Amino acid sequence: MARHSWAMPETQNSIIWKRHALAILLGALVALVGLSHAMTPLRTDQDFWWQLKAGRYIVEHGYRLPEHDVFSFTSADYEWHNHEWLTQIIAWWIYQAGEGQGPDSGAWIVIAAKALLVAATFALLYALLLWRTRNAALAALIAIIAVNASRWTLYARPPVVTYFFLVVFLFLLNAHVFGKLRLRWLWTLPLLTILWTNMHGGFILGLIVIGGFMSGEFMAGAWHWRMRREDREAWRPRLVRGAMLLGILAASTAVTLLNPYGYKLYGMFNRVMSDKQLVAMIPELLPPDFHHVPSYLAMIALLAVGLLAVFSAAVFALREWMPYSSCARRIPQSHPGELLIVVFFLQQSLSHVRHLPLFALTAAPLIAELWNGALMGWAQENSKETVSTAAARTRRIARASLGAAAIALAAYYFFGQDYRSDINPPDLMTFHQRNARFLQGKAMETGAYPKAICDFILEKDFHGRMYAPINDAGYLIWRLSPEKHKTFTDDRFDIFGGDFAFEAVIIENAQEKSEFTGELTDPPRYLQLLNKWQINFIVCGAGAKLVEALACNPDWVMIDLLNSFQSKRGWVIFIRDTPENQALIERCRATEKLRSTPRNLSRRSAP
Repeated sequence: MARHSWAMPETQNSIIWKRHALAILLGALVALVGLSHAMTPLRTDQDFWWQLKAGRYIVEHGYRLPEHDVFSFTSADYEWHNHEWLTQIIAWWIYQAGEGQGPDSGAWIVIAAKALLVAATFALLYALLLWRTRNAALAALIAIIAVNASRWTLYARPPVVTYFFLVVFLFLLNAHVFGKLRLRWLWTLPLLTILWTNMHGGFILGLIVIGGFMSGEFMAGAWHWRMRREDREAWRPRLVRGAMLLGILAASTAVTLLNPYGYKLYGMFNRVMSDKQLVAMIPELLPPDFHHVPSYLAMIALLAVGLLAVFSAAVFALREWMPYSSCARRIPQSHPGELLIVVFFLQQSLSHVRHLPLFALTAAPLIAELWNGALMGWAQENSKETVSTAAARTRRIARASLGAAAIALAAYYFFGQDYRSDINPPDLMTFHQRNARFLQGKAMETGAYPKAICDFILEKDFHGRMYAPINDAGYLIWRLSPEKHKTFTDDRFDIFGGDFAFEAVIIENAQEKSEFTGELTDPPRYLQLLNKWQINFIVCGAGAKLVEALACNPDWVMIDLLNSFQSKRGWVIFIRDTPENQALIERCRATEKLRSTPRNLSRRSAP
């Protein structure tokens, strides 16, 4: 009896379904990697706290934006052009929705919302790469590398909104210039710009991207006009499209004035970047440390090799005297504006570490397009009948290898890559360990912020002006300002530039020389500043040079809290020794925690 095979032949529909399923699974993998990189407890980010406090302040004051700085007493007369006010309000709404569910539950849900936005950003980037290359494995691999290249700036604060808007702009512009989206849909860009302008100052990046694509259209039109001047259909549409993009750019630029501060919002860029000394003080504005950004270097290498391959193919075509059409087929489908945009953001990322995500997001589509052409063959227009069986098999192997590489890289980022923690042991934690801590309800690392110090200040009812380092000012604003104690200054340099940051450095380092003449002053310069601003008490880390200087000063009483709060980070409070402060000093001495540890007594008795 003959045996029959019940296996059904694989139809074209089943092949397409499998490819779609694979694309969806790889997209979910990219989103998961983005979620893992962003869903971690707070560790060093100070901006999160003052951003949240700003949203609370605006809501509690009837949604009226403060005209002047309300958190630091040194800059109380400075106008505050708050370019993130809408994001701050939304963050406070989210915080309120999660508040009361457990310790730090409000902060936890804000971080979770940020992580979802980051995941959506890179999922949309993956969709853009997939649409450009029709290669899910390659798109996933490039998107995962882009996630990791952005890892150092994925904080729970407004810049993540800029990353999302940037990818949306790239998606819409790519869809239009490659003929998949009609021009009328690009008029949504000015509408999105209004929202972007009121959520974060990175709205200027949207204008740069539109301008890049507009310039690319004019460049392509000029090139086609020179190569095929007699064929108007080759160059005229490019020039027309460039003119339309110019109109959209003008409209998008005009609507940036639709914010509470009008044209004054543009002043924030100059207040920071024009001060070279201030830029040198801000870690995010320094060039990247290449020992900690291997994924960023990988993207640069992939871009360079891809461009080199295109250049080599173009040179080969010209040497063989190929016709224009044959030469064009050897170059991947790309847009000249892309290269302008990528070069700009490459320069920015080499200058400032905070711009690494901007390069990763803008370079990913071009890198994917270049490598798709190199790996899968640039003769995309050939029909399936003209492609040999061996070539088709090679392409399947290449796709499978890329998919395996994407999965392996995601697993490495999740389980194998160490994320150094400077706060608590273990010093090295993988992302899945940090994710596990977060999912257990831990919104911030223990000892990362002066939580116990704030509790101590409130419990003992401190009064008068406070000095605290800039690096701790964000959390102090959240807990104390402006209700109890305004800070000396903080890192909102877009308000006051470096006007007070250098004075804070002088105080914290107990500098005795004048910053103007370099000569010793009497009294020492740091004491002059403490007296000038009428500082009544000081909060600083136990290792600060100011501690050593004031410990021998009879005008200040030291409260050493090094072992008091079970934190790896020691704290010291200095109180000005005046008759008005004697009751406060006695309250601090009477603390049970201080009595239990002999070294935690104040340096000397009050008179």
